Amino acid sequence: MKKRTVFLTLICILGLSACRSLGSVIREPVFSIKSVDLAAITFSGVDMIGKVTVDNPNSFDIPFPELDWELFINTNSFVQGTIKNDRVIRSKEVTVVDVPISLTYDGLYNSFQSIKNTQTAAYVLAMGAKFTIPILGEKIYRFEVSGELPLVKIPVIGFKGISIKSLSLQKVELELVWEVENQNNFSIAIDAFNFDFRVNNSSWARGIVQNTPAIRKNTKLLIPLTLTLNSLNIIRDVTDIIGRGSSLAYTCGGTMDFSGDFPGLTGLSLPFNFEGNSKLR
Repeated sequence: MKKRTVFLTLICILGLSACRSLGSVIREPVFSIKSVDLAAITFSGVDMIGKVTVDNPNSFDIPFPELDWELFINTNSFVQGTIKNDRVIRSKEVTVVDVPISLTYDGLYNSFQSIKNTQTAAYVLAMGAKFTIPILGEKIYRFEVSGELPLVKIPVIGFKGISIKSLSLQKVELELVWEVENQNNFSIAIDAFNFDFRVNNSSWARGIVQNTPAIRKNTKLLIPLTLTLNSLNIIRDVTDIIGRGSSLAYTCGGTMDFSGDFPGLTGLSLPFNFEGNSKLR
């Protein structure tokens, strides 16, 4: 009986020694966030990609971890998600895992009123990697990275009204004036500007405004457009409106296409439609 006890004790000691030896051979993977890149940025939102590196220092493959991520805006939780797949991380290799995150500005502003009038928002991307490694068992690794998120503002289009530049029996020159406000810390350009000006549902003029100057950061730009109309009917209508002292009922619709002087910022097409009554002066 005593010999059997000694034998079992010896087996346990050898087993523990083997486990310790294996534990010293099996090494834990190393995790880090390589970068957080802006994959795409528009006037409506931003797409981010967090790049996580997983270094497997072992001489055998390990399973792909379950990655949980959570994005905090100004220390408040905003969105979260989980990434899983059936891949393995090869031995002695460093694998880069992409964590895609898409945000809309409407969603941000609805959740955080305090950032509505700011140009950037502080963020923290926190992650947890969980998986099971032989001998070592289930492990959870936590890491995070912080940065600033650009908050792009949509240009504000306004219509300042109509006035008469000149009037004769042969033609009438009207001036239409738009106003565009840029609330960003970078310049924006108007790539295309299409308009259709109507009076009493009859199109008086339509076309494209060209050579519009860039709108500097945090400024407003007035865009005047002179329309030369030589239709006898239009001249008669304008003369009659002025003579009676009545107002001109109009609608002015169209689109403006914008691009920004900001890395990765793609274009935006904004429709506009203004209507109202104006005294011709």
